[in-house]
Amino acid sequence: GILSEMNIPYSLITPYAWQKHFECPKFDNKKLRKRWLKEKAEELYPQLKITFKVSDAILIARFGMDRDLMEEVS
Repeated sequence: GILSEMNIPYSLITPYAWQKHFECPKFDNKKLRKRWLKEKAEELYPQLKITFKVSDAILIARFGMDRDLMEEVS
């Protein structure tokens, strides 16, 4: 893919992994889970206009940053 061609490091993660990082409760209803994730992104980044379309991407990026910081400390 493009990342490999440009030698940009990346890793694949599961939704379970990044949602667990944010202590997302288990919801039977997808809409409730999406609302919770949007609210979490808004809590972390109150200066941004968070939409349902970008909330997952923002939290996945934050998960990666948090994970990288934890690896640097270790």
